[in-house]
Amino acid sequence: MKKLAILLLLSIPFFASAQDNVDEKMLKPSDTSKVEVLTFSETMPEFPGGTEELYKFISKEMKYPKRLKKEKIEARVISKFIINKEGGIENIQILNKVEPEFAEEVVRVLSIMPNWKPGMQMGKPVNVVFTLPISFKLK
Repeated sequence: MKKLAILLLLSIPFFASAQDNVDEKMLKPSDTSKVEVLTFSETMPEFPGGTEELYKFISKEMKYPKRLKKEKIEARVISKFIINKEGGIENIQILNKVEPEFAEEVVRVLSIMPNWKPGMQMGKPVNVVFTLPISFKLK
């Protein structure tokens, strides 16, 4: 039986992308029109314990969708979200076209993440956009 592996690709840990349409299922702050969001900050947001712990969290929580595993479908899902001033995840978006089950699983896992250490600008916490590609691969 083939082993299942979900690989994280963080070669480019974050980048900005302009996209206005947000899926209704995605997490949204109460009023996005008045929220200032930075692409980069003096101190970027950090997952508790750093990148290695982020890998562990996603590997532990991510489940390969059964139908797609059975059909041997693989994908790279590019997600974009805001890490708010409190370190919470908001406005989760999937930037590329993938099977809905992959997108739903990424949104599910991102929405249960613990709070991050927020980004800082001039000594104050700020909202920062973060992009995270996640690959679903069968081995």
